[in-house]
Amino acid sequence: MTRRGFTLIELLVVIAIIAILAAILFPVFARARAKAQQSSCLSNVKQLQLGLLMYASDNDGCYPPYGTGTEVWQGAILPHVKNTQIYLCPADQQMTAYWGGSITQASYGWNNQHRPGGADPIKESAITYPAEMLSLADANSWTIGNEAHFRTAHNEGMNLSFFDGHTKWMSLQNILGTYPESQSGVPSSAARRFWWGID
Repeated sequence: MTRRGFTLIELLVVIAIIAILAAILFPVFARARAKAQQSSCLSNVKQLQLGLLMYASDNDGCYPPYGTGTEVWQGAILPHVKNTQIYLCPADQQMTAYWGGSITQASYGWNNQHRPGGADPIKESAITYPAEMLSLADANSWTIGNEAHFRTAHNEGMNLSFFDGHTKWMSLQNILGTYPESQSGVPSSAARRFWWGID
């Protein structure tokens, strides 16, 4: 009995089918990977927010200042989170955590629009709307002063945490539509609650 190999046409057909399947499946895999990164990032934000809440509990209801010199919020809550990896978003390819005393770079930014403002720590009692006031977000800066600091690493949106401890993903379009930049004109009630925790 003679063996018959594949013809060139048959091989080309098989290669074409594999190429078509790959073209269909690669975007699906990419979306699944992006979704997994988004979920991991949301978990990081949640743990960092819990670290902030524990810090406030240990410091008479005061959150850490967003930063003066080398004393930044990331270093202040490190004893409570005890894990440097959660400071880095898995989708942030350009950020590397580094430590020098109590300072770190991070993929997340702390709302520096809070009152009384500046580098002063904010007190829990000064926040009238903790469920609406932004605490942390995906950012290209270690503090967040306006929408220019947000980083849309996850499906044109970002993960946010709020001072009551809850976290969620929001699209940039939704944020821009609901919370106009606090420095431009007279901010809406929603914007004041979002940035400052007051009406």
